[in-house]
Amino acid sequence: MIRRLRHRDEQGSTLIVALAFLSLFGIFIAAILAQVSTNMKLTATTRARADRLLAADGGLEWGIQQARTQDSACTNTAAGVQELTSTLDIDGRTVTVMCEALVGAAASPAGQQWSVIATSGITTTSGAQPRVTGGDVWAGGTAPSVTIATAQADVVRGLSDCTAFALSGFTIGQPDTSSCSTASAPDVPHVPPTAAAGHDAKTDATCGGNGWRIWHPGTYTSASAPDVGPYIYMESGVYYFEDLSLTFSSGSVVGGAAPAGETSVLSGGCSGINDTTAGAASRATGAGVTIILGGSSSIRVTSTNKFELYTRAPASTDGTAGISILTVPATGTTYKPWTGATALNVSAVTGRAAIHGLVYARNAPVAITTNSTAPLLGGVVASTLTITPGAIGQKAVEASGRRTLLLTSVAAPADTEESPTVQSAVVKVANDPTRTASVRSWRAQ
Repeated sequence: MIRRLRHRDEQGSTLIVALAFLSLFGIFIAAILAQVSTNMKLTATTRARADRLLAADGGLEWGIQQARTQDSACTNTAAGVQELTSTLDIDGRTVTVMCEALVGAAASPAGQQWSVIATSGITTTSGAQPRVTGGDVWAGGTAPSVTIATAQADVVRGLSDCTAFALSGFTIGQPDTSSCSTASAPDVPHVPPTAAAGHDAKTDATCGGNGWRIWHPGTYTSASAPDVGPYIYMESGVYYFEDLSLTFSSGSVVGGAAPAGETSVLSGGCSGINDTTAGAASRATGAGVTIILGGSSSIRVTSTNKFELYTRAPASTDGTAGISILTVPATGTTYKPWTGATALNVSAVTGRAAIHGLVYARNAPVAITTNSTAPLLGGVVASTLTITPGAIGQKAVEASGRRTLLLTSVAAPADTEESPTVQSAVVKVANDPTRTASVRSWRAQ
């Protein structure tokens, strides 16, 4: 008996397959669309962040140029955080640029980029390691081994041959550098100011129970030496000493009025003694003092409570501003060329000196003893610089030859879903005519 097979009814199976395919394809398409949407958003976010980074970078570049060209930008450490602009527009992004001086100040033309220029070298006596801070250091000649710590200062060793150069004796913290140069020692452009031909007799004054002697600007010679007493105020102006060896061993000596932005760093003195104390007899001009040493003249500070000379800021164009002590060069001036032994000697730990302006003695030795406050605050140019350390870490030179700045640039977001982008850089700006700048670090926050 033959049985006939019954075929099952397959109608509708194609529809099921089609629906399954459409369902899977729909899920696949939805996943692709979701991925595309995510990628589009990510691309937009990445592009926006890149735009903000570029805008913030542009703000830092702009800030560096402002610091190089404007003394009003990041003036000094006392100014704190300063906003340079909040309206800078870079590719449609609003950028705010701020700066802060970490070290140094916008120096006078006398300051340049150097803390120390020692054409024949630097010598240290036995003892603790003294510190040089701020501007760079040029150590020329073949001076014996030194032991000096630097901060925010590059060191250049001036040698006739830099083969197998190795800098010894200097402790240099990164990112500061050391190098060798066969070039001649750098110089600081300067023009000696003009001192009056004579001088008025000192004026007596009393302040804080002490008798003060007020010196007036002008020319002092061995035949008309100034009256050196325990308390001396030098009216602001120019002083020329010829063949005079002056020793200050007690009391207080104040050189002129502090120019704008400069304050005393040593205690002592008397606020009642100033440029106007002498009344009609006053001969003060400008602010601060410049002392010119001619012939065998020298200044020695031993155990004074205070010997503080403020930076010279002339009332009009008269010589180079910013020089506190200057030795007469061999040629080029009407003053008697300097022929002494040591131009400046701060010789004892108990002698508290703070000379705010540049000490320019390119043809003369300078000797200092370190203290908690650096005796040289405006840099020094000397034939040799001899440093006697007082205690560990005490300061020798703390000049504002170069400013170390922290620049911060903030690129604002374009909408509420974005966040601002912050870039920061640490930059050293030299106070030389070209205002060169070197970037120490550059990072995104």
